[in-house]
Amino acid sequence: MTIMEKLRDYNIALQKKHPLADLQVREIKNFRAVSHWMHYTPAGKDSLWEERIYSDPTASVFIVEGLFDLSDTDTEYKFYMSRAEAETYLQLRMELELEGRGFRPVEEFY
Repeated sequence: MTIMEKLRDYNIALQKKHPLADLQVREIKNFRAVSHWMHYTPAGKDSLWEERIYSDPTASVFIVEGLFDLSDTDTEYKFYMSRAEAETYLQLRMELELEGRGFRPVEEFY
């Protein structure tokens, strides 16, 4: 199993475990953007995976929103995760970036 497949599988597991609609937060407006990430999908350089992560002020809860493929709105996802889950999630993302699959900073896509 590739790192990209592991990251996507973990993403899907978190979507099922923590759907955004279940988030019990009074002040969701206090969440701030902490990550904006884009990466080529396994489909090739014409398909981009985009994701944004937001954090509450104490960095104990994170909201994740993204699209597995920017050209297909059916691949949209939204969920929340704990700090421990975010550590695992971001570790997988970092491993994917370091794997040499064509990662470039988000700014280079615009």
